[in-house]
Amino acid sequence: MEPRFAVTLTTRNNAPTIRACLASIRDDVQGIGEIVVVDAASTDGTAAILAELAGEWPELRVVEEALNRGRGRNRSVELTRAPVVLTQVDADNVYRRGSLRAAAEAVASGDSDLLLVEGEHDPNPSCTRCYGWKRAAFDRVGGYPPVQYEEDLAIVREAIARGLKIAAFRVDRLGDDLKERGVAAYQLPAHRRLPAVVRAARMFRQVGYRYPEYVRFLWLTRRGAGHFAAATGLGAYAYLRPNGPTAQGGRGSAPAGE
Repeated sequence: MEPRFAVTLTTRNNAPTIRACLASIRDDVQGIGEIVVVDAASTDGTAAILAELAGEWPELRVVEEALNRGRGRNRSVELTRAPVVLTQVDADNVYRRGSLRAAAEAVASGDSDLLLVEGEHDPNPSCTRCYGWKRAAFDRVGGYPPVQYEEDLAIVREAIARGLKIAAFRVDRLGDDLKERGVAAYQLPAHRRLPAVVRAARMFRQVGYRYPEYVRFLWLTRRGAGHFAAATGLGAYAYLRPNGPTAQGGRGSAPAGE
């Protein structure tokens, strides 16, 4: 039976989290889907864990290729067979049971080309968000740019520019991030929020977003009216006074690291 949807991941040196990540996904795909993992030449035992799991799970396919994150994401999609593909599923997250299957079914049954899938009550949804694609739409945008950083923002910008139908899909909880990260801008106290939001808006500009595209992305991923209003206002300031280095300059050849 052909799989109804595919979950795709890239990983490099995620030995502490990869087993828990894949275990959290398996029930969602068992019998109806597939998981494809591209391991970008891990050196910490990740490859051995993946080989063990691939020997036990018929729905899991693993390839090892020393690719940067953008190329790795494209390679993982290329190896799938399903008409619906979930990308941005990360090896340092664990996912709530049923959440990825629900997202895939929403893509399959709806008229959107791309769903931005997010957990309403995830502690930091920018780290657990994933994308649900109709495969033809993913092919239409040409996949991810072949870079290591900001590849996720760049592919959504391309989808917006090409006029794809994009919508938000929210579940109560999508997943939990197992990796130590900085505090998200919206979690900061009000007096510390301005510089962080301005930096984020400048990053969007450097990736190539026009201001209306930036606002559309904010609307799709908003966490309340106050957050949206602040981000659009401060974003306008950042677009009027851009500075800093380009977001992708000189970093496109590094291997993928989640």
